[in-house]
Amino acid sequence: MKGSIFRWAAIVMAILSFGIAAFFAGKIYYTEKEYAERNAAYEEVVEQAVISVPEVPGESPEPDGEAVSQEVLETQSEEGPIVPEIDFAALKEINEEVVGWLYLPDTVINYPVVQGDDNSYYLRHLVDGNYNSNGCLFMDYKNQSDFTDDNTLVYGHHMNSGKMFASLVEYKEQSFYDAHPVLYFLTEDAVYQIELFAGYTTTADTGAYMISLSTREEKIEWLKEMFHSSDFFADVTVSALDHIVTFSTCAYDFQDARYVVHGKLTLLEEGV
Repeated sequence: MKGSIFRWAAIVMAILSFGIAAFFAGKIYYTEKEYAERNAAYEEVVEQAVISVPEVPGESPEPDGEAVSQEVLETQSEEGPIVPEIDFAALKEINEEVVGWLYLPDTVINYPVVQGDDNSYYLRHLVDGNYNSNGCLFMDYKNQSDFTDDNTLVYGHHMNSGKMFASLVEYKEQSFYDAHPVLYFLTEDAVYQIELFAGYTTTADTGAYMISLSTREEKIEWLKEMFHSSDFFADVTVSALDHIVTFSTCAYDFQDARYVVHGKLTLLEEGV
């Protein structure tokens, strides 16, 4: 009797073990499949809409992994960092909800930014509209896409692969900030510089996600809180007249944690 019980227990355990192994194997396969689909979609965007782009470690601008153009790379000099040259007409053919292109030199952050009718759709859809849990970078649907709000919010996943906004949490270290103090946001009509001045772990219900502030005094206090909360020191002057851009991703310090990085928006060039 006991032997029979042990045999049945062993069979049940074997079935459970096989089922668990199959589940995780399937999950790994599906995750890798989505990574591949995401990479293919990004490469198609690059092929159709990116005219020239700096070589970015870890995120090759071309499907075959080759640099776009040695001539382009050699033009980086005293004029400052190179930003990608984007064919926005071609990009809009892929998705008319594209509002710009975000670029952080020497990182994988080199992506189109979209803006939908809510803050849910692009959490699970690529820039070409295909369903994928990698999602894409997107601006808060409540924001004006021309940065006229006090605070413009841009979201992206913290991917285990290191893609999307995974780099944001690196701003916990002063050394990373020192090497990457400025992002660039390109639109159809302009190139903007975003000087980063604060980054920290928070939750989604804090003042970091406010879009509008009613008074100058309220905005000054809001900015002070950002500086005081920051993991890094930034020698950037920010006033109540400045427009702020906030980049947000998931953090794993505690349940529902977020990591945000704030920057001061400056127009570099119009009519590009």
